[in-house]
Amino acid sequence: MARVWIDQDACTSSALCEVAVPDVFVLSEQDDLAYVKQDGVVLPGRGAEAKAEVPDDLREAVADAAQACPGVCIHLEDLPD
Repeated sequence: MARVWIDQDACTSSALCEVAVPDVFVLSEQDDLAYVKQDGVVLPGRGAEAKAEVPDDLREAVADAAQACPGVCIHLEDLPD
């Protein structure tokens, strides 16, 4: 299992994450920054206080989005089994 969160202070609003994995990432219409969502719901809070669980079938796509992020603001944490 893994969790993901976004450092909005480093977000460049490129929306690459949302395009790559729309089930996990969303660009807010309010501040034009990326946020994480879980089960279709945007998690409240910013940064590490809003960590979404990553479905196993999306883990690789989320890792790719984190690597491609120009702001290097996506943080993927693997959790012990």
